[in-house]
Amino acid sequence: MGELKAVTAEALGMAVGRFLENTPALLHLLGAAFSLRRFSTIVALSEVLLRRPETASEQKERVLTLLLGALAELDRFDEVATVYRERWMPLALPFPQPEWLLYAFQRHGETSLERHLLESVDDGAEISAWIRLRRDLLRKGAPDGSDLEGWEALYGERGKDERVLVGISEAVLRSAPLLREEWRERLGLLARWRALADIDRYRLLAGSYLVLLQPTDAERIEAFERFLDGAPLGQQPVRRAARAYVAALRRIRRWDRLRDLTRSCPDLFNLACPFKERELARLLGRLIDLPVDEPGFRLWCSGWERLLSLPLSGREVSEVLGHFILLRRELERREPEMAEDDLLADIQLQVLRRAKAEAERRLAWSGDLQARETLRSRLRTARLEATLRILEEDLDSLGDDHV
Repeated sequence: MGELKAVTAEALGMAVGRFLENTPALLHLLGAAFSLRRFSTIVALSEVLLRRPETASEQKERVLTLLLGALAELDRFDEVATVYRERWMPLALPFPQPEWLLYAFQRHGETSLERHLLESVDDGAEISAWIRLRRDLLRKGAPDGSDLEGWEALYGERGKDERVLVGISEAVLRSAPLLREEWRERLGLLARWRALADIDRYRLLAGSYLVLLQPTDAERIEAFERFLDGAPLGQQPVRRAARAYVAALRRIRRWDRLRDLTRSCPDLFNLACPFKERELARLLGRLIDLPVDEPGFRLWCSGWERLLSLPLSGREVSEVLGHFILLRRELERREPEMAEDDLLADIQLQVLRRAKAEAERRLAWSGDLQARETLRSRLRTARLEATLRILEEDLDSLGDDHV
């Protein structure tokens, strides 16, 4: 079989020269090259055919189909996205082989192209279970138990297919929290990705899902630092995991680690932290370094004033208040005289006013009048810790989403 394939491949190369001016022959040649997995040959021949004015529109559609499939097989994903966006989408036609491109779009975060690819498939067309389940997931956003059972059945049939493993991992990640916990354990996804993390080809992809699928922020942070520390940020799976990593650091207030990132890995910090939030994160990180003398204390307080001048979301106000409480407590322990200084008392008053104003704003959205008035009464006399509890616990219990 190997000798036959080699002979056929040689004949294919000879045919290129013989039929270079014969468009129908070149089209047949493209089909044969695809069967032989001569993808570089397909790319070269496709460009020849697409430049020819005599190539009919139906022929160009076939050429583009094979060209996109070949580029995907060659892992030339940037070119796949460009050719699909600039040459295929203007045709306003469903792509005849969505299986060829879907994984390429998924791996490189081309969400808009993935949506176009799947939504353009005719509902009555015969498509694979993988494509159907992925399209249903895209349409519904959050899968229910029956959707996950469908993925489980496909996973049982094609468990060694990395595309199915990625698909079922995405379905679990998009499910409701209780379903996510149940199905992550039921399918053994963390163990499966952990095994793949030792294989060089899958190391970055596996590391990404080992971060994203973790049940807690602390485990998410540990997984990123174990599996993706120093990984190249040019890879989409790494970028996605990096954003989850930085978000986890912020949620559990690891400002010391964020401060270190701004110094040791500025590219990772800038990628994972949205532009409008970078100044806040930098300031919160710098304020961890408590002052030890009078000039340092004045500079430290000016950092708080700069931070309080920023436009802050509701979540960020809670972050600032929690950070201030922890650092003020530590300053009281180390430098009690500084902690009693009038300048810091003024900063504390500003922080408290900002936090109470945010709590009042969120209370205005509450539909429970009795609970709203009860919290408002508590808020009037609340000090730092009590105000933080109102922001992070009591208001959340009212089902307030306007943060």
